Amino acid sequence: MKMGKLVLGVTVLLAAALLLAPALFAQEKEIKIGVLYPLSGAAANIGRDLQRAAELTADLINNKTPGVDIPMAQWGGIPSMKGAKIKLIFVDHRGEPDRGADLAKRLILDDKVAGLMGAYHSSVTKTVSAVAERYGVPMINDSSTSPDLTKRGFKWFWRTTPLSSPAPAAWSGTALFRASSGTKPASRPSATSSPGSWTTASHPSTSIEHGSAS
Repeated sequence: MKMGKLVLGVTVLLAAALLLAPALFAQEKEIKIGVLYPLSGAAANIGRDLQRAAELTADLINNKTPGVDIPMAQWGGIPSMKGAKIKLIFVDHRGEPDRGADLAKRLILDDKVAGLMGAYHSSVTKTVSAVAERYGVPMINDSSTSPDLTKRGFKWFWRTTPLSSPAPAAWSGTALFRASSGTKPASRPSATSSPGSWTTASHPSTSIEHGSAS
């Protein structure tokens, strides 16, 4: 389940970075993605699981993996960028919204990441996505469920996670996913929860919710 959402999330993040700012990354040999999870504190076990799933996703993209029925597993890098590899830069926000915002700013300004992914806690995702929006850097959320996150009119924020309330009628991003991977997203019910964030109802979704949804 985590793996499916992360494959979808990484695909959309790459597509957003390449479609919205192609000149910045066209000649890069390595595409850096900043990943913000709680790697210490009360939610550390979940954060570490998400980290391992993200690492496996990047490995599938970077190295051809026979026998895995995912188009990206046959790429051996990013085809549209002459085989450029993905490099994940992990940071630990510890479940703290202010720390998450500071780390996001550092990833964007110092590490020069092409995009951000995370952050599990909805409260941290809120502050991190605001930083991404300010700097015009695409962010994919694979694990936060607050409906309010995609009601802010953000251009640079997408979510692949089912909500803690019934899914909105209008979803967007499916075409972006298909354009970058050639695969239709599968249904992915989720059942994760965390203190201080919204609890996820088990709700299958087949699309990507964009930050401008209302």
